[in-house]
Amino acid sequence: MKQWIILLSVLASLTACRKAYEVTGEDLSEYGWDYYVSGNYAEARRWFIKSVEDQPGYSDGWNGAGWSLGKLDSVSQSISYYRTGLYVTDTLDTVYDEILAGMTFAFHALGQWDSCLTRGEAVIARDSSWVFSRNRNISYQTIFVTLASAAFNQGHFDRSLTYIQRLEPAFNPDLTTQEGIGSLADKIEMLSILFR
Repeated sequence: MKQWIILLSVLASLTACRKAYEVTGEDLSEYGWDYYVSGNYAEARRWFIKSVEDQPGYSDGWNGAGWSLGKLDSVSQSISYYRTGLYVTDTLDTVYDEILAGMTFAFHALGQWDSCLTRGEAVIARDSSWVFSRNRNISYQTIFVTLASAAFNQGHFDRSLTYIQRLEPAFNPDLTTQEGIGSLADKIEMLSILFR
């Protein structure tokens, strides 16, 4: 019996010595991603903001804030968070690519075609098979469709077709005709639904 009391005393003293865990900016960011993945973008944004307030040098907090704000239709504000995230000290390649991709979609939503094209081409140049780590449906395919749409909106139909042909090499409408340009527009619309 005495041995049990000693054993329980030792166990109790060991558990009492446990250090308190301090939540970091990285932890706060992961909470944000949990909310983002579940579709609660307002709550996700709140956690990402806490993350960058706690740890301003943690790029994924800025990245998550940008993606969340984009989902909340605060596109201009999302670009501000993305830009900061690009230049913090710990930006990893994966996060950098996700920030560039987010900027691609944000600039497209704002109709800033040149900025959209620059960021999207940078993603593809860095990783031609890029996939968003938090939503596998958003990938290099989504980037190509977004680039095709941006080029189309600039009236650069040949360039737009080049992006589409990266996804569907056999697609080759006659761009010297209105029917061919219409066919390209239809293909962009169809693929944008497919690769959202």
